[in-house]
Amino acid sequence: MGITKQYLRWEPGHQFGIIGSQNPAICLIKQWPEMISTYRICATAACENIAFWDLKTCELVEKISTNDVSSGSTSSPISCLAHNSKSNIIASGHADGSIRLFDLRNKELQIVFSGHKGFVSCMAFDSAGLRIASAGKDGEIVVWDVANNSGLFRLRGHKGSINKVEFMHEHPSILISASNDTFIKFWDLNTQHCFKTLNGHRNEVWSFALYHNDTRLISGGSDSELKVWKLVFSDEDEEYFERKSLELKERRLKQLELIGEDNLDQEDLHDDVVDNFLLVERYGTIMRKSTEKVSDIIVDQSERLLICHGKDQYLECFKLRNEDEIKLRAKNRLRKERKRKVKDGNQTIDEDLDDNNLDSITLSDEILKLEHVRTSGKVKSIDLTQCSIDGRQQFRIAVLHSNNSIEFYQASFEAANTFTCEQFSQVLNFGHRSDVRTIAISSDSLSILTGSADSLKLWNKSSCRCVATITEDVQYPLCSVFAPGDKHVLIGTKFGTIQIVNLSSLRIYSTIEASVLGKPIWSMCIQPDLTGIVTASEDKFVKFWNFDLVIDEETNSRQLTLNHDRSLEADDGVLCVKMTPNSKFVAASLLDSTVKIYFADTFKFFLSLYGHKFPVLCMDISSDSRLIVTGSSDKNIKIWGMDFGDCHRSLFAHDDNIMCLSFIPRTHQLFTAGKDCKIKMWDADNFEKVMTLDAHHGEIWSMAVAPNGKYLVSASHDKTIRTFNKTNEPLILEEEKEMENERLFEKEFEETSKTLVPGESGDAETDLPQKKTVKTVRSVERLIEAIDIFIEENEKMKLYQRECAAFESKRLNEELSENEKPIREPVNPHLLVYRTECPYRYMLEVLIRIKSNEIEETLLELPFNYIQRLLSILHVLLNRRWEVELACRCICFIIRVNFGQITSTSSLVVLIDKIRTEMHQAMIELTDLLGVNTIGLEYHQSIFEFRSEASLFSEMLRDFRTKRNKKKHKSSTRTAPILTWT
Repeated sequence: MGITKQYLRWEPGHQFGIIGSQNPAICLIKQWPEMISTYRICATAACENIAFWDLKTCELVEKISTNDVSSGSTSSPISCLAHNSKSNIIASGHADGSIRLFDLRNKELQIVFSGHKGFVSCMAFDSAGLRIASAGKDGEIVVWDVANNSGLFRLRGHKGSINKVEFMHEHPSILISASNDTFIKFWDLNTQHCFKTLNGHRNEVWSFALYHNDTRLISGGSDSELKVWKLVFSDEDEEYFERKSLELKERRLKQLELIGEDNLDQEDLHDDVVDNFLLVERYGTIMRKSTEKVSDIIVDQSERLLICHGKDQYLECFKLRNEDEIKLRAKNRLRKERKRKVKDGNQTIDEDLDDNNLDSITLSDEILKLEHVRTSGKVKSIDLTQCSIDGRQQFRIAVLHSNNSIEFYQASFEAANTFTCEQFSQVLNFGHRSDVRTIAISSDSLSILTGSADSLKLWNKSSCRCVATITEDVQYPLCSVFAPGDKHVLIGTKFGTIQIVNLSSLRIYSTIEASVLGKPIWSMCIQPDLTGIVTASEDKFVKFWNFDLVIDEETNSRQLTLNHDRSLEADDGVLCVKMTPNSKFVAASLLDSTVKIYFADTFKFFLSLYGHKFPVLCMDISSDSRLIVTGSSDKNIKIWGMDFGDCHRSLFAHDDNIMCLSFIPRTHQLFTAGKDCKIKMWDADNFEKVMTLDAHHGEIWSMAVAPNGKYLVSASHDKTIRTFNKTNEPLILEEEKEMENERLFEKEFEETSKTLVPGESGDAETDLPQKKTVKTVRSVERLIEAIDIFIEENEKMKLYQRECAAFESKRLNEELSENEKPIREPVNPHLLVYRTECPYRYMLEVLIRIKSNEIEETLLELPFNYIQRLLSILHVLLNRRWEVELACRCICFIIRVNFGQITSTSSLVVLIDKIRTEMHQAMIELTDLLGVNTIGLEYHQSIFEFRSEASLFSEMLRDFRTKRNKKKHKSSTRTAPILTWT
């Protein structure tokens, strides 16, 4: 084997500069393990990580990575978050359709669910935190069992992307979903079907909220209206339910008689929907201030404050009155109406306007519109909660802005209708408000400077923390370099100026006009002799500047300045400029898609590099001044020789515009970055791609390689600044290509694969929750291999047992010694890995190690001949009472999906009957065990309460009894209000 050139691997390092992603994902954490105060921590999605911010100190408390450590790959960005305060579990939905659950007590990943084929748009926990419902752009809802770490079922019915799902609090078996198909659907989770559909909206339904103990539903779409629906269950108010059902049926019959007439309003035909146990009727509308679509509607736990928002810079707040306030409001309104009618002389006393007659309660009596809350930026997402501080009930609002910042508000009701909301804190300094357009690294590789349209930030490389922020007089930087000595930074701006930043005083003390008519300065580089800089502008000039020191009259100290030395006029606007390290040539890329090379001393034309179809956006020259590489908008890079200007090779590098290109110092290896969100490493000698760094989730605008060649920094449209570090791990090109092909295959496989359940059509309303992935296929292969090993080892075991029995009988007859026992064949190493020699124990360990959320999908892909063998193995496991729950789960699923083949196989019918008997007996024993354990726990609880004079779970029991009494009181005193339109 010939000697091959070895490369060193680069791996992703730190991620910083991001506070919250562009996806609407933010939630307040009720209790943090290290803190006493509640709702002080806020969780946001930071691309593929979950960032936890202390809203009092405005510091980053914790960052949880959702990357799969075992595979070493970067997960897709987080699209939504959901938190359950009871179980203290936070769930993250991702753009690739996966869902990850983390336990905040130990900050560890619990389980990964894979059920959606695309973007997960929303998630919701039930009130107990035992189930989670997720929905996405594929129009499907998947319900997961958090306790068992497995999927329950999949619900189909929507024809568009689902924007929100929510469990009902009083009826946890009912799930509500809203979609872009203009429908709101009610799902019965017990029967797994949609039993009601609301179609009162004319456009997409973006959000909804439940309040008043699940008796009101408020929904919003793309218009400025919030529609309010009244929900009545038959078991809560039978009299009102029957009366309204008859009225609606009569109304519907009358409308059906007028279908052929022109005056029939088709929308009113479907305003009220009724079935055998739930009545949904239109209650009224609320007009919003904003004319844009509703992004979210949220209600706090106490159901006192409702907030909705769009993409504007304010929050619209509404007060939800309680029952006493509603009655008082209705009495006052009726009294005013009575006085007005008496004053007008229309009547003396109207019985309908009596103070005790509260049948005419309207929507305005229940909801009060408050003053809107002005925010500092466009709102992306909010979270609202109610808490008690010093005995006062307050509301805490966390607002995620689209400009990468978080605001925290405290609100309260000071009086009956007085609402105050004040800003408490703001998280700003950990990132830029807009995209980073330039990056510069100091000569000692210890400091990083980033610039955006709003500010300049200086970062420490080791800690990746922001050291300083400069916002005053910043003019949209496009390029930047550190001056020799690393005490000053030179900034080229969009308005044709050069700004000099003093890092000691952290201010911009000088602004120099460097371009004609204020044309942008696109590129800037330090001269190799460190005596000045070279700038390239759209005004067709390449200008040379010399460093100089002048005395500042105010501080009486020397300050760095620039003196214009000479200019090189080009034929067109200049996009990029570079000087060779030997100071012999200067290269300029022009808007005419060529690169012109001139002598640096005389500006005499030397070479013209042409071949790109579009302008060259970036280029770099190697340290030995022998190669120049150009990157263009035509998605290609070209490697040229500096001696004759010949093109050594043209390579298709990226799937979009190439924005950045840089050589690794003292090598012929280079990095390129483009709008396709990828950074690629190339070898300019062998013309091969070495590796791909796929970590960003947005267009990459800028990149810089450290002068020591140990790391690179890149900034992207996803608001992240990432470092990539050079390691000592060797990289083999053939292995890297195989790994990349494998990743592409897995991605295509997951996009095109589809699970088909025998006997069920693909368009059924319900289906299996999991989707077919490469991991489930590998689980099937491992299970098949384990069954083959089990059969082989089981035959060896039976043969050895027969030989032992024969030897024992022969020994009794002939009196042989015990040292002459038959020798057992060596055990398969696969069994020894699981520390057992029993084939059945080996199969049990293999089944246990299959992830709980992948068992159904694994068994579904198993061939039928292996299913027969697996059923016989499960029968033995049941007989031995090993993992009864797991065995019963596998058996029930296998029988359900293979019922036709099993019933047509005569040998399996007898086996299934034996399994039925064993399963019944095992479940009886398991039930008896649970009963004994329950009685024992109750006995120890009584002893504990007697000794400590305290009650276990007293808070939980008190809340349960309060809800039960409140529900009884509500059902006994319910009135039937007459609906009025607002």
